[in-house]
Parts: sequence; structure tokens; C-alpha cells
Amino acid sequence: MLGEPAGVHVEGGDLVQLRQVEHRGPAGATVWTLDDLADGGAMLAVVAVLSVVAAALVVDVVRRIGAWQSAPGFFTPPADDPRWQRPE
Repeated sequence: MLGEPAGVHVEGGDLVQLRQVEHRGPAGATVWTLDDLADGGAMLAVVAVLSVVAAALVVDVVRRIGAWQSAPGFFTPPADDPRWQRPE
């Protein structure tokens, strides 16, 4: 409702106030607080870890495909065999 402070209701029914602070510096530039920078750094660290995990998974999949193709019983047709050429 209008005029009520922004907040979150918790189990006890109390209203916990949310901190809504507009940080503006000279000429309307955004001013970053230490909390803002810490939040951004934490998000950057999470993204970096997830990127490393994703890259490791890609490397593992490529290695598994390579091992599967070089395993006995995997048939790769010769490039010069006309039976395996696409019709034109």
C-alpha cells in the first residue's frame, strides 16, 4: 500500500526494513559502496568458478569422444572408398 515502508515479513510477523539507499555522487554519477563492490566480486567469483567447471566438462566430453573413436571396433570408412562417398 502507499505510504508503507518496504520490507519483508518474517516468521514472527515482524516487518524487517529493507535498505533502499540511492547512492549518487557529483553530477548524478553512481557511487559504489564497499558492500556493492563485495557483492559484485562475489558474483564474479561464482561466474569464474562456473566457467572453469563448464570448460572442464567440455574437455572431458571431447576426450571421451576421442577415446570412443579410437577404441577397437569403431569403424571409420576410408576417404577414397567410392562406396562411402555421397552421391552428387
